[in-house]
Amino acid sequence: MYTHIDGFIAPCLWGKREKKSAYLFFNEGMDDVLIQTHNLPYSVVAKGGKMRIFGELNSSKEIREMTVDKYILLDG
Repeated sequence: MYTHIDGFIAPCLWGKREKKSAYLFFNEGMDDVLIQTHNLPYSVVAKGGKMRIFGELNSSKEIREMTVDKYILLDG
């Protein structure tokens, strides 16, 4: 389903280790969404802050994953 969500990007932790190929997108009141690193530039992730991402949202086996077509920074 093509949609948009607002939230904050963060490193993806798998157990005690950071997963280098993905980020987690935290959005209020919903489950976290997995974002592959090739979908967002590192400079945007490093800056942090709230953002809106647009793309295809897929769910499987309790994991929600989104491909990012476009993003908008909502802070500053």
